[in-house]
Amino acid sequence: MVNMSISHIISEAPTAKDAWQALQDRFDCRNPTTLYTSVKSFFTSMSMADSSAMLDHINGYEKYLRQLVQRCKDTSSNDPYQHLVNYLSDKKIKSHHLLMTLPESMANVVDNLQSKVDLKYLEVRTRLLELASFSIVETLKKNKALSAKSRGKNAQSLIHQQPNPTRVGKTVPAKANQCS
Repeated sequence: MVNMSISHIISEAPTAKDAWQALQDRFDCRNPTTLYTSVKSFFTSMSMADSSAMLDHINGYEKYLRQLVQRCKDTSSNDPYQHLVNYLSDKKIKSHHLLMTLPESMANVVDNLQSKVDLKYLEVRTRLLELASFSIVETLKKNKALSAKSRGKNAQSLIHQQPNPTRVGKTVPAKANQCS
């Protein structure tokens, strides 16, 4: 009897999708004020922090852009926000806006990409991700200790020998951490 009542309760419990839909219905008010706020924050506060990962920033940018375009499409056909849909869907506009969201430390990258004649969003996205992956690899290389090559018996026996004091052009033998 107890098992049956638990299964009955579980079958009537709302699913995660129902819970999210209830939250959206309750708190996601779609009105002109919230649309205006969304547009304003998209254009003014969508900047990348220096500590952010490029992939995370681009994914967040694209998600916010999709949501904003959908919200603008949901307006009436004579609403001025319909023009914003066409504006934000343009590949050149998207690419230049994405570049505007990058931090000042990437100004050189932004200048180089904006100097291209026919700039497309996919090219900008790809190039930024390539640069980010390259910088991650370089950072990992800088922070990693160098590994020593394995030495055979002959190489190890040379370490224990005294340095040759009569090197060509030198009168004093090399010390432990000195260049010669």
